Amino acid sequence: MRQRRLMELLKDYDFDLQYHPDKANIVADALNRQLPTSTGNLSAHLQDFSVDNNLFSGSFPHGVHNYRNLTILDLQQNSFTGSIPNSIGLLRKLQKFSLQENSFAGEIPDIFSNLTQLYRLNLSDNQFYGRIPQSIGDCQHLGLLDISGNKLTGYIPKEFFNLPDLTFNLSLARNFLNGPLPMEVGQLNMLGFMDISENELSGTIPVSIGDCSSLRGLNIARNRFEGLIPESFGRLGSLESLDLSFKNLSGQIPIGLEKLGFLQNLNLSFNNLQAKVPVEGVFRIIGWESLQGNKELCGDIKDTQKKLRLPACSKNGSSSLKLKIAVPIASSVALLCVLFCLISIANSRKRKSNIERSSWHASFKGRRRKIPYQDILSATNNFDSRNLIGEGGFSSVYKGIIGGEYEITTTVAIKVFDLKKKQSF
Repeated sequence: MRQRRLMELLKDYDFDLQYHPDKANIVADALNRQLPTSTGNLSAHLQDFSVDNNLFSGSFPHGVHNYRNLTILDLQQNSFTGSIPNSIGLLRKLQKFSLQENSFAGEIPDIFSNLTQLYRLNLSDNQFYGRIPQSIGDCQHLGLLDISGNKLTGYIPKEFFNLPDLTFNLSLARNFLNGPLPMEVGQLNMLGFMDISENELSGTIPVSIGDCSSLRGLNIARNRFEGLIPESFGRLGSLESLDLSFKNLSGQIPIGLEKLGFLQNLNLSFNNLQAKVPVEGVFRIIGWESLQGNKELCGDIKDTQKKLRLPACSKNGSSSLKLKIAVPIASSVALLCVLFCLISIANSRKRKSNIERSSWHASFKGRRRKIPYQDILSATNNFDSRNLIGEGGFSSVYKGIIGGEYEITTTVAIKVFDLKKKQSF
């Protein structure tokens, strides 16, 4: 009876609504984009409630907590607002909970001690604030945890690093998390991808991260870490991508990085790294942009010096740039005038690039910067397949590097829609 009632409610609209006794696919009212109130009166045996990739708005769907057999709750890529109701904690059979790319806000409720069957939790790209609930650590079957792109604060709960099935992805990026990265991170020896970039994490990078032997992608850029790059990074034999940029790291580049046979993408830019740059492995294929902003690096092979724009190393392995600018006193007057002009120009360009970098970084959180199509072609090398990050049902994503000789470069993801697919619109 309830199924027939729902069909009658929507029959006047040009929608393709298919009903299965244990699965509901619901489409929005053509006028107000609201879910009908009858969504709370579907079959008690409902297992899959998926309304993803639509234009729904309004608050969290009413009555969802009534479906005690629900295993999938997918509201991603809509315009829902409001908070997560505590009643979701009643769905003890829930395995997949996806809310990403909405406008949900408020604190994430501490309800996860009841959701112990969860294997996928994605709350990314919303407006959640406050601390991360420690009870997420009770979800011992979690394989993916993504709460990136919110306004979360506080420490990373140590309980996250005791999740035995966390094998696919841990993403806490683009929040306001602070404090150190716990030593317990080394217990995630089956994790494939970890992204904790763009937070306010501080202290040193724990040596134990070298125990995450299954890592294929690691991004800890744009935090407040300082100190040395751990030598233990050389044990990450499966690593394909490593981003340690925009921090305050110092010392030498670990020689072990050149022995990582799968490493294809490396970004160490804008740190305080020193001494000779390795020449094997990934260092054969990276460019200047991967090391820029490290003024004390040097190279001892001419090809490396030219490609990476490095000064030659002195006998002790450090930069000999300062020795090369010594000039005879007799010509000092003319040379100092030229040098003064060059320094003034360089400082002006540096200030300009810093301003451009700030505005560019801010553009991702507010007004978008307009980029000429020719620049996008150049950034992706004419959409070269080697820059392809991934493909979906109606789009592809490419890695691109925006910037030039006189401005700080920025690595971006460029999404290309296939206009032959209707979902693209």
